[in-house]
Amino acid sequence: WRVWLEPEIVKLFEGMRYSKIIWDQRKKLHPLAKWLHAYYSSHAEPFPVKIVTLKDACGSKMKTVKHFKAALRRALVDLVSVGFLQTYWIDANNLVFVQRDKQLTLLEF
Repeated sequence: WRVWLEPEIVKLFEGMRYSKIIWDQRKKLHPLAKWLHAYYSSHAEPFPVKIVTLKDACGSKMKTVKHFKAALRRALVDLVSVGFLQTYWIDANNLVFVQRDKQLTLLEF
């Protein structure tokens, strides 16, 4: 088989213009953790994000931020357990901070 790609398409996959997803990690995750996995895969060094922003961005149907926050914590724990994140924390202002695994970040970018 041979595949020819237009130069414009090739540019999309050069250097640091795309995110690599580690499928072995992803297969072990529940839906919200999968969404976060894809979201944070596109951030070499993630910036803090409000819980409500994540809730809206992922399209959560949960009625209260309180319930979403609990689900978010479980999803973040899952991302730590599969080795995608080193750590996470949620501050008093409901900002979510995450640190990606440095080894993965270096491999991917």
